[in-house]
Amino acid sequence: MMPNCGAGSQPAAASQAASLAAGGGTPRAPRTLVIGYGNSLRGDDGAGPYIASRLGAGAKRLGADAIACHQLTPELAEPISQAQQVIFVDAHAGVPPGQIAIEPVRPRLSAAIHRFEPETLLAWSQQLYGRAPEAILIGIGGESFDLGEGLSPQARRAVREALRAIRKLSASLAANGGIIPVSQ
Repeated sequence: MMPNCGAGSQPAAASQAASLAAGGGTPRAPRTLVIGYGNSLRGDDGAGPYIASRLGAGAKRLGADAIACHQLTPELAEPISQAQQVIFVDAHAGVPPGQIAIEPVRPRLSAAIHRFEPETLLAWSQQLYGRAPEAILIGIGGESFDLGEGLSPQARRAVREALRAIRKLSASLAANGGIIPVSQ
């Protein structure tokens, strides 16, 4: 079953509120916010949420939060605005099976109100909260998008590569203060 956005790991705003309520002092926004999205009932389309779930509690060690969702929603604009960088992760039929593609994401408004893309969420973050962080999209090359749960061997290979890239990007931000391009 697909968790709701933030299930299993709290978005930045919720974790900050919990920290303040517990007397944790001034909360720190995550350096990196990983948002994995897709339909886990359509085979390899579930690679994005699978990656966010795999990061889970380990994301905190990287100075990151991970959110797994079925689709991108407007509510994600707030935690996006609080991060220093955002890594969107989604399966992509245009990427060869077993490979990943990394591309920058820039804010761009869209007239569509029933389907959100990473560019639209960055634009909403900018308009509503005055800030749109650096962002990238990691496309996961899948083999099967048919009905059914579980990832193909090709998608699992791409997932391992994507997890390495996410760890490298998070570490580079901590060390150098910004996104460093990842060689593919």
